[in-house]
Amino acid sequence: MNDTGQLALLTSGITLGLGAAVPIGPVNVEMARRALTWGWRPAACLGLGAVTVDCIYATAASLGMQVAAGSVWINVPLGILGIAFLSWLGVQSLRQAFHQSRTDWADTTENTPRPPARRSYVTGLLMTFTNPMTLVFWFLSMPGTAGAILQNRVGSAGGGAALPIMAAGVTVGAGLWVLLWCTLLTGLGRFRRPWWVAASNAIGGVTLLILAGLSAVRLVQMLSA
Repeated sequence: MNDTGQLALLTSGITLGLGAAVPIGPVNVEMARRALTWGWRPAACLGLGAVTVDCIYATAASLGMQVAAGSVWINVPLGILGIAFLSWLGVQSLRQAFHQSRTDWADTTENTPRPPARRSYVTGLLMTFTNPMTLVFWFLSMPGTAGAILQNRVGSAGGGAALPIMAAGVTVGAGLWVLLWCTLLTGLGRFRRPWWVAASNAIGGVTLLILAGLSAVRLVQMLSA
């Protein structure tokens, strides 16, 4: 594979990483809530925890490790854990919003304890690890996409050699989005009004519960298929 082919694969991987990270999902919702409530660091640490799981899965996929991404035995336990975790986060967000709504607006941020960076990072790890769609992306969608892009852009049908380069690109793309999203929301948060904190927690909590419900519907459909 020549340098042009490697650059094409890296660029495609970055594009895929952005495409996978940009759509609104649990991690983006929670990053936004934390950025508006506590600032850049807790949000970025959570996002980097999610990117770490992507790195691990990307490395496993590029090394050819076989994971039954479509297996009920893997997806059902992960799905149940993911639903429970999203529900817990959603309830905690709503509890914070309720507490803040009964507090003097001037003291809203001060009365909301800032989570440690380590805990935010672990939360990001768990949110991504318990999402079965992450497995599907890395071990089903990603290898096929790498092979197709390699064939179209480089003229080879073999996707195995492309995976490490594309995996690195996807990781870079996802990491860039985390930094950009957190920076954007943190900048917006500087102009916030006191009620923004409670509103972001309420909207984030409801959204997380909706996403948990959609995950439950997807899980039921998988079991009934």
